[in-house]
Amino acid sequence: MRGDMLDLPFEAAFDVVTSFFTSFGYFMDDKENACVVEEISRAMKPGGRFLIDHMNAAYVEKTLVPESTREYKEYRIDERRWLDAVKRRVNKVTRVWRNEKSLGEWGESVRLYEPDELRGLLAQGRLIADRVFGSYDGAPLDADRPRMIVVGHKE
Repeated sequence: MRGDMLDLPFEAAFDVVTSFFTSFGYFMDDKENACVVEEISRAMKPGGRFLIDHMNAAYVEKTLVPESTREYKEYRIDERRWLDAVKRRVNKVTRVWRNEKSLGEWGESVRLYEPDELRGLLAQGRLIADRVFGSYDGAPLDADRPRMIVVGHKE
């Protein structure tokens, strides 16, 4: 089924909702990101559980590599990354080359959230964060962990 995360075609349909690999926070407008939380909540049954896997802002800020180049077969991939401290976003532009000819350029921008900020946003959608981890092995969240994995439930 196809759907728009700003208007999910479900009402109290799911016991569990997951969002893996930083698939949240891409909208440029914070109101749209908040709308996604509302839609997740609306699609969940009361008491349902959720998991949101997002990048850890402290880790990104500490380890961001501004530029990199890598080779894959006959392709060269150049990536440029930067932080926008005002908008709280991490940005990346990727350019792919083959035989020194540019095949295209793609950009992405993701909203960085502090743990308390994400908890507050979830709470607006009646989603309660029970635990926050820094990795899938259950390690605590700190600046040395790449992920911010939030697990919780709907009120």
